[in-house]
Amino acid sequence: MEQYEHALNEQDNELITLARRHLEQKYRKPLHTVAAALRMADGHIIMGLNFDHFSGSICAEVSALTHAMNRENYAVQTVVAVRRNTAGEYVVANMCGKCRQIFHDYVPQARIIVDSHGSVEVRSIEELLPLAFYRHREKINDAMQGVSDEEIVG
Repeated sequence: MEQYEHALNEQDNELITLARRHLEQKYRKPLHTVAAALRMADGHIIMGLNFDHFSGSICAEVSALTHAMNRENYAVQTVVAVRRNTAGEYVVANMCGKCRQIFHDYVPQARIIVDSHGSVEVRSIEELLPLAFYRHREKINDAMQGVSDEEIVG
């Protein structure tokens, strides 16, 4: 199981700030209440917003990942999501189970910034989703044949 140093670095703090600023600009309760930022291996930052709809919702993390994939960039280095708590403060939001599985399948190398009982830390997707379902990752790996490792993991 891949693990990372749990302490945040300067780039992680910057990513949190960028996600917070994005949410400050786009916040529209109940439509857009979470923003996510992905740092790609090449240094680019890709933003995403959640949106709620009666027919189903899209999480901010998946929104950002979809934007990256539309650019044919799978080299996600780090991801963070930010939401407003009940006091109106901007805080790191942990991935839901569906997002954990999607990131496990598509970008298992990503560093995930999480709130661990009030302490903001970095975790691997394997730490967040132990004993994950692997069949879809296998299908994705099969579909990605012919794409260079540099394009996938940066």
